[in-house]
Amino acid sequence: MKTEKYVIEELLVPSGEHIQDWVSQNGMSVKEFCLRMGMSRMSYNRIVNGKQAITAETASKLSRVTGIDAYYWLGLDAEYQMDRVRLAEQRKAESETALCKKWILSQPVDELVCKGL
Repeated sequence: MKTEKYVIEELLVPSGEHIQDWVSQNGMSVKEFCLRMGMSRMSYNRIVNGKQAITAETASKLSRVTGIDAYYWLGLDAEYQMDRVRLAEQRKAESETALCKKWILSQPVDELVCKGL
């Protein structure tokens, strides 16, 4: 049985932040990067902020512009998307656990134990 990793929201980094880092480290303006990518500034911002996934087409363009393999970009995004799903599942489980604890604490435990329950 595989154990799912626990996701800490504050450490969840959108894959697009790696793009932003690449742009900064290579002394390129966002405007120039978007021009080379053939994408709007709005799409760039949505990807950087994790609001838009990196598609295969975008990964291919990223590979052409950055020289970094398209599978790297797709992998980063897949991991980010899975971590977002895991975080949502964690929140749901934590909420359900809290409700169960609240219900258990509201029960007459002594009376239930005496009845063999």
